[in-house]
Amino acid sequence: MRVDEKIKALSAELPDRVVKNSAVFSVLSAGIHELADEECLTLFPVLKAVIFQMLEEEEHKRRKKIVERETDAAFQALLSKSSNTAARELPATKSPDSKEGACREGI
Repeated sequence: MRVDEKIKALSAELPDRVVKNSAVFSVLSAGIHELADEECLTLFPVLKAVIFQMLEEEEHKRRKKIVERETDAAFQALLSKSSNTAARELPATKSPDSKEGACREGI
């Protein structure tokens, strides 16, 4: 399977930039097998920049997930604390022995 076919097969897992520019990544394979050192040195800065951008994008996604999990946990803790506080503030239910309980039942 060629590099562009592999990229297409893994498109759901790869960054959009890689999928859209799959031909560029076939250069990596060609560089190993076919290109002269001078050609590889010319291509290196561009490929390095693209790879670093992809890594930065993945790091950003990873950090975003961490922040989202932490925020969700903080919200849940706040909601839990808030519902416990609200439950303590509700008026106590009257017992059937109290006057109010007897009045409601017509006694």
